[in-house]
Amino acid sequence: MNKSILFSVLLLAVTSFSYANIQLPNFFSDNMVLQRNGNIPLWGWAAANEKVIVKFHTQTKTVTTNKNGKWQILLDA
Repeated sequence: MNKSILFSVLLLAVTSFSYANIQLPNFFSDNMVLQRNGNIPLWGWAAANEKVIVKFHTQTKTVTTNKNGKWQILLDA
């Protein structure tokens, strides 16, 4: 087999397993309204000890899930 094809297949296999399956409660959706001038709590589920990165406007927050896969983060107003 051609080395470049083998490398491409291996790279695709590795990257497909590198993304977490993050779940949010159903009420987090498009067009939702956030409270003004208050911190914004976000939470959800992923694999245990998974790193979760949340980006919102100019903020970037990082949290690691607990042993049950739960995570929670508080965004600034």
